Amino acid sequence: MKNNKVHISYKYLRYSEGDNSLELDIEPLKSGSSIIYIPKKEKWNELFGEWAIYRRKEILANIIKELEENYNMEMYNFQEY
Repeated sequence: MKNNKVHISYKYLRYSEGDNSLELDIEPLKSGSSIIYIPKKEKWNELFGEWAIYRRKEILANIIKELEENYNMEMYNFQEY
């Protein structure tokens, strides 16, 4: 497995693999779970660098695993756009 890292701030989630990274927007909510916005497959391939193209499923699985291990998953929901 690659050296993956997830960092969550107030308004974004940054996923990194070595020198490569991508950011997903977060909509923080006062009540309920914050929303992490995930681009649909076609949009993903347009937005992110060559290293991430066609790896959407793998990268999202890495993000979810990291969130489950190190964050409270109940605080976040995912929404495609």
